[in-house]
Amino acid sequence: MEAAEKLPAHLKYVAYRLGPPQSVTPQQNHKDLGRELTYEDIVYSVLENGWPKTDAQLILYLDLMFEGAWAKKVRQAAELPLGAVIDPRVMRFNSSYKAFDDSRVMSPLCVARSRQLQSRRDMPGALNELRTVLAISRLLESKASSFGFHVGRGTERTALAAWPSWLEGAGRDVPVLRAALRSLLQHQAAKPNSAEALKSEYLAINNTLAMPESFNRYSRTELEAAALIELRKAPWEQERERRLINLVFQAQFQLLDEPFWDSSNSMVHRPIHGPAADWTDEKWNRIGRQSALVWDLIPVTTYHMRRGKATSQRDLSATILLTALALYQAENSRPAARLEDISPRYLKAIPDDPVTGKPFQYRISAGEEIEGFPLPSGQSLTRQQLAKGQGVLWSEAPDAPFDPALAAQRICYYAVPVWNDGKRKK
Repeated sequence: MEAAEKLPAHLKYVAYRLGPPQSVTPQQNHKDLGRELTYEDIVYSVLENGWPKTDAQLILYLDLMFEGAWAKKVRQAAELPLGAVIDPRVMRFNSSYKAFDDSRVMSPLCVARSRQLQSRRDMPGALNELRTVLAISRLLESKASSFGFHVGRGTERTALAAWPSWLEGAGRDVPVLRAALRSLLQHQAAKPNSAEALKSEYLAINNTLAMPESFNRYSRTELEAAALIELRKAPWEQERERRLINLVFQAQFQLLDEPFWDSSNSMVHRPIHGPAADWTDEKWNRIGRQSALVWDLIPVTTYHMRRGKATSQRDLSATILLTALALYQAENSRPAARLEDISPRYLKAIPDDPVTGKPFQYRISAGEEIEGFPLPSGQSLTRQQLAKGQGVLWSEAPDAPFDPALAAQRICYYAVPVWNDGKRKK
């Protein structure tokens, strides 16, 4: 308790809670919050801007937080086999559960802790924190409906966004770089099957439709909700609804393994083969609109699960390539001349970009400025000055007229770190 007395009074309760403090939306402009910054705000600032040169209270805060029981439980959870955080049989569409909400606070804290340990030159300890976040992301994705699925993807993205900074701090330490590459490959191999998430979403949709209040939430007016409730009392309407749900999910299961860049299938929910495969788009949409509640619940959700899977695979593949390139550079005291130089010594094969279906691009910079979206996905448009002779990994997003937000992301890149810290560590 003596250490806690050093904290400001309004922060003392935070360090001794069973869990982390309540989250503050990272996109909020702190100047507009109408209050003093909390340590939660500052944690997000660490993620965005790196570890501050001096902040004794932040150091004390994180040290106290990670002495707590919750941090030990997080590490224990990271070692568990994949299961279900929430029983899919009780899930409802787009429901928010405390376990998922808490993880949104936990992962930034762990990444901030990683940066703190990195500032102390404890690179293995910093790597362990990132590895913990990746493990938790797998648990959150496993057998989760769309809400948990996207929380898991976001948790993974938080760790991957911190990876370039960690690589820069690791320098030419070959053993720790090898451990990092090994951790990423193990994470990739252990990720849950996306089909399990789609099965959970199927259960969540059916559970939602079985609840009377669903008709108020997903209807435009009280009259429409009342009409839907009365219509669903008819046995033939219940059977039609059941068949439509089954057709929609049949299509989505068929699309799971289809290339994401095949835009002809990206927003069409008609089955590729089997019942209704020969329907026209006009007929498919007309029948869907006749079951407005079903049509409002399903279409965008399942597409965004496919998109989330593809962008997550791209982010992870790019991070693996970046780490292998950094390891090559540390061992050979020069950047790889070509992407193929890292295979098969560091990677068995060079993966293609799962979003575009095209190979990742790589070049040695002439010292130019690059503009694009840093990987992993979701970061803001950035200009970065590259050093002459610095390696840069990049990819182009596909032309996707059905999704203007994705089409606008023309260049996504990772810059291989440049070290000026002497010889490599063997």
